Amino acid sequence: MSSPKVRIKSKKPIHATVGIDFGTSFTKIAYRFEGNQDNKVYPLEINAGAENGYLMPSLMAFDEGRILLGQDAENFLSENKWGKGARYLKMLFLGANKSMGMTDKAEYKDNMHRFNAYCTECNLSEELRNPGYMIAIYLSWIIKTAQKSIREAVSRQKDDREIIFSYNICLPIDSYEQKDVLNNCEKTLDIIRDLMGQDGYSLDFDLLEYISLLWQKDFSSYEDTQKRKPDINLVPEAVALTACYTESLGAEYKIHGVIDIGAGTVDFSIFNINNEDGEKTINWYNAVTIPGGVDEIEADLFKFFAKQGEYLSSRQISLKLTKLSLKAYPQSEETIEIVETKLKKIWEDSRFSVWGPAYDKNTDARSWDKDMVKVLICGGGSDLPGTEDIFGQCWYEPSWGPYPVEKLRTNPRNFAGDPHIFHRMIVAYGLTIPTPTLSDFNLPKDCPDQTPKRIYAKTERDGYYGAVYNDTH
Repeated sequence: MSSPKVRIKSKKPIHATVGIDFGTSFTKIAYRFEGNQDNKVYPLEINAGAENGYLMPSLMAFDEGRILLGQDAENFLSENKWGKGARYLKMLFLGANKSMGMTDKAEYKDNMHRFNAYCTECNLSEELRNPGYMIAIYLSWIIKTAQKSIREAVSRQKDDREIIFSYNICLPIDSYEQKDVLNNCEKTLDIIRDLMGQDGYSLDFDLLEYISLLWQKDFSSYEDTQKRKPDINLVPEAVALTACYTESLGAEYKIHGVIDIGAGTVDFSIFNINNEDGEKTINWYNAVTIPGGVDEIEADLFKFFAKQGEYLSSRQISLKLTKLSLKAYPQSEETIEIVETKLKKIWEDSRFSVWGPAYDKNTDARSWDKDMVKVLICGGGSDLPGTEDIFGQCWYEPSWGPYPVEKLRTNPRNFAGDPHIFHRMIVAYGLTIPTPTLSDFNLPKDCPDQTPKRIYAKTERDGYYGAVYNDTH
């Protein structure tokens, strides 16, 4: 990766905006310097030496009272029982307050049961088995690691100026709109700020004890919450994705469905880009996080090969899925069918939970014709076979589609990294846009009715399942 060229000649501090895409399985980071003429965005190789240095495992492991994080945790768990580690922290933490699109809370309880079962191998007391405590430790470590790497990159340019950091961390938009979830996430940020203000601390069980005490503290009593350092902000994931897309030359004035196929979840966002009096405006119609992603597909592939007497490691399964995505290797029809069956289920789950409420924001059926809608796919599962055909189907009336489907790989000119990794860095890239700009988006709960005014009476078109406005799904 090329080192950043900071072209500001004055001795004023450098302002760096760091985007942290905290994913279910991996964390990705990008950053930019405000004031640079080229406005370059740099992906951070936070996991140098790994197969993909831009991906840091969102993992924690416990070794005799010591806490291991990221790649160290993955290396440890590859040689020890999974019961000595904690994964899916993000899903569990958010799910404690909201079921993240689950049909009921049974799935969350099952995941929490598995989480507690993992932790019993660590001799960790039940009161400390809190995903929120663990996320605070993981993210404070990620931020410190990012700070160090960015300072070293600037230092290599013989620049000794102070760097003032701002951090934008993503959160699913439907979680962002839930007051209880958002309040607990803000509490986690307050604890991270507390940890960042300390000269040092040991990564052990005592740190979890300390955080459990901090969790009871009322941080709102601070005299001026706006001046708390460092500057850390929560940003809806969909906002970052859209900000990235709308910065590109490929942005169009129409309804967009963005589908981010991640490891543990699939995030859907439906928004409309309008041209109002020469100004670009963006309104969200809906955003939903659905549990289940690439990890579930890998689990189904593992079961399939196990029945054939072939027991594969997670890395071998991941490699097989990569080969499926590349479409450059001969693959059995059975494996392709496993992938497509799971993707079809995701599409079915999203039809009336995602697209239906979005339609309520614009009930003009003509606005949902294939010429007026564009579907964008991104994330680690965006190259899986069948994605374009499956997610291009119209959610309601087949004749309205199929919708055009594109990979969200705009790869802006100011992205300083390898173009081939951009599809994994899209959210991190969008998060490097300063918060005042990101705050300009109209979230689903605040989005007014966008149905165009009718100039003359016209019969509402009926969908395949009956009149659209009478839909009870």
